[in-house]
Amino acid sequence: MQHTSTFSRLLQKFGLDKLYQGEVQVSGAEFNIESISGKPAVFTCYLDAGLTRTTTGNKVFGAMKGAADGGLSIPHR
Repeated sequence: MQHTSTFSRLLQKFGLDKLYQGEVQVSGAEFNIESISGKPAVFTCYLDAGLTRTTTGNKVFGAMKGAADGGLSIPHR
């Protein structure tokens, strides 16, 4: 299933808001969520910057950090 945008109500729709908690206290440390055996898996999201220049400090990375802190699995490095 592909979604072009995701909001917190989508997590509620699939019942994932109670299973997977996002980062409660911001610490700056790396935060990853693993799938729970026998339960629906977490969403894996990919950042599509499109034609935006991916320069240091670009706002698109702030949006990605907010999504990752909110509990979405976004592979990055």
